[in-house]
Amino acid sequence: MKASLLIAMALALLLCLCPPTQAQPDSMRIVGTTIVGPHECYVVNLWQGDELAESDYFYEVGGYVRHYAYQVPGGSIEMLDEDNYYNMKQAPQVGDTWLAWMMGAPADAEVLSSLMMIVPAGAFQAFVVEYRDAETGEVGFTSYWANSTGVVGMEDNWGFGALTDYDLAGGSGCFPLAVGNWWAYQWTENGVEEGPLSASPSSFLLLQAYPNPFNPLAAISYQLPAGSFVNLEAYDIAGKLISTLANGWQAAGTHRATFDGAVLPSGIYIYRLTAGEFTAAGKMLLLK
Repeated sequence: MKASLLIAMALALLLCLCPPTQAQPDSMRIVGTTIVGPHECYVVNLWQGDELAESDYFYEVGGYVRHYAYQVPGGSIEMLDEDNYYNMKQAPQVGDTWLAWMMGAPADAEVLSSLMMIVPAGAFQAFVVEYRDAETGEVGFTSYWANSTGVVGMEDNWGFGALTDYDLAGGSGCFPLAVGNWWAYQWTENGVEEGPLSASPSSFLLLQAYPNPFNPLAAISYQLPAGSFVNLEAYDIAGKLISTLANGWQAAGTHRATFDGAVLPSGIYIYRLTAGEFTAAGKMLLLK
């Protein structure tokens, strides 16, 4: 049996045993303004794929963005109680603190740090904002806000949303409220440790290539919880090695490699990551 066929069989088995994280595309779009109560609010539609999941109403006050009301499709506008207002400071700085609201109780918000995040849409300076119960000090969730780009992601008990595309018609600060702005993101379940933008990964993770299908470039991102010797290779469907994308020691953190299919025919390609004892593989489709 040819070695290439053995490799193809091994990769097929690996894909069954160790599939890459799958994410569902969602988007946020600022579609207009309307009067809700005494405030002129921006209408932010949250889409899950092609289905409208919710409309949220925000307004700006005193350098903050306040979540004021929401509406599910077919329902009426529901006002949030004062204790449920969601505040985010415009143009934050590391060390800034303010009083916010979280899960029906007062919360202390603090900008812990800033960092650069690299996602398919580009590289952004992001601010890490922690929300803690004002009475107990218990951490409720941590949000990552990209300067002048909008919400990059949120770590909580349900999942992590990672920015993948955007279009800014205007606005400024960490949540630019301007009609026409929109953000596309991918949602990964089970917390930030399994999300694509963790600042300090706690486990190894190989993500689905983006975009997929692609032509001719695809970004392959992965996370390392500790420094490791990394080997990242791409194969055709027959198991022939096409490209070695990484082969050497890499520090802990989030990394990304680019696969270039400019001179390759359309078809399915397989990428395989080995980092220490961790191994995973994924599929991507080149479509010309």
